[in-house]
Amino acid sequence: MIISVKVSSIDSGLAHVLATEKKDLPKRLKEINIDSLLDREYRLRLVRGEISKAAGLFVDGFLNAREEISETLTVCGVLDVGRSGRFRIEPMIIPMVTARHLTAGGMGSDPADFIAALASGNLFSTTGDFSGKNYSQVTLDLDSHASHKTIRDSVEALGFRAFSYAEQFDEIRRAFFYFDLALGIIGLIALITASLGIVNTMVMSISERRREIGVLKSLGGDDADIRLLFLAESGVIGAVGAIVGIITGWLITRLASFIAVSFMRKEGIPPVDLFALPIWLILIALGIGIIVSLLAGYYPASRASRVDPVDALRNE
Repeated sequence: MIISVKVSSIDSGLAHVLATEKKDLPKRLKEINIDSLLDREYRLRLVRGEISKAAGLFVDGFLNAREEISETLTVCGVLDVGRSGRFRIEPMIIPMVTARHLTAGGMGSDPADFIAALASGNLFSTTGDFSGKNYSQVTLDLDSHASHKTIRDSVEALGFRAFSYAEQFDEIRRAFFYFDLALGIIGLIALITASLGIVNTMVMSISERRREIGVLKSLGGDDADIRLLFLAESGVIGAVGAIVGIITGWLITRLASFIAVSFMRKEGIPPVDLFALPIWLILIALGIGIIVSLLAGYYPASRASRVDPVDALRNE
């Protein structure tokens, strides 16, 4: 069995910088304005640009152009152990010399390694104790019902740093909660603005149609009929607006989903549809649009029902 790991090291970052600079050096030299080198601002701008580009190439090489370390092993036996949790993770016992060789090259691709190196200040450090008596990190496999916070506090009380994916998921969930709350506030403001727009439209409609209201009342229409007429009109406005909003939102999500799926396929990731628009959500959105428009149109409808037909016809 061949085991291969890709590690990030200072050498991979520097090699990426040197390879790129060597290839682009003639072109970069031609772009330099020799006469402008006497200008201090031009020199500073040139130096800052070169340093920024070199830093970007170094980080790109450090994270992406990783060195591959391989070891060929012979399988001596298979452990009969039970799995815990929903992940199919099989333990493997390897010689300490092999483990030191795989870990001495640099930082692996595990996000926990990156966070641990960043927290300890050893992100670009290649030195360490590989005697087999000390370990850079220890992974604890916990029961699904165990309290992660209690165990983390116990580990930190021993003087170690603790990192838990479960707690990170809680932080992400909390961040999404605040994000959804902010979106809800923005949506509420938009809803209030739309309601005021409906109220303003209906009030202006009443002012322009006073003669029509007077004629309806003179023909036998009572206050309830006039109120129902304007409520129906405001409900139609809300229904049309909700339908247009749903269709526009669906088109935007389809475009965003097409871009995301194309990117996933390009990166070799199984495509997943990021958006869902079930029937019940469409019906709820349509119902909310109609209800809000009816509430917004109740005051203009009541105002229209109180119009005096004699005054309305006399003014006309």
